[in-house]
Amino acid sequence: MDHYPAKSWPCWTQVGYDAAGMSNLYQGRRSETNADKIESYLDDWGTINYEAGHRRWFLYPYLTAIGIGGTATANVSYLFGQPFNDAAPNPEWINWPTAGWFPSRLDPRGRWSLSSGDDDADFSQAKVKVTFAEQRVRGIRLRTPEASPGKPTLVWEMPRTWPVNPVGKARVTVSDIAIDGIGGQSTSYAVKFFRSR
Repeated sequence: MDHYPAKSWPCWTQVGYDAAGMSNLYQGRRSETNADKIESYLDDWGTINYEAGHRRWFLYPYLTAIGIGGTATANVSYLFGQPFNDAAPNPEWINWPTAGWFPSRLDPRGRWSLSSGDDDADFSQAKVKVTFAEQRVRGIRLRTPEASPGKPTLVWEMPRTWPVNPVGKARVTVSDIAIDGIGGQSTSYAVKFFRSR
């Protein structure tokens, strides 16, 4: 799979080439369903995905249509094409895991993110505090904030000691965010992890 397939590839077409360059691409295992592959986009794990770009496009508030196709091992999700609906509701914050009740199996292996609905948000000085089961989580690793693709976003990784399939309440506070040049902004929310089948 490649965002820019060579003309020498079998079945190459200009339409396919253009779509590959404007899609999320995933190569997985035959045992995975398409739902598993979409979940992998939301996890966005790996050393080349620190900015969680696949996730950010799936959660982009103006996205109005998605084209999904695949084979037994691959998935293509066409997200970048028009129309984007700039008049769609634009939340103040877009977080993953989301606030409220959240299935623990969907925890993105500890790679969490917060995006701002404001295109001028600046996370360069931001700090993240997480408490879980009334204890402060130590060893959170912040990644370099990204302004694109999608909305401005801060990504952080929970420490290696973060449980697989956590159960309980995590309270997240992100502080020292600048919005429209005004620093000192913050947001706080709770994620209530529960076990699901």
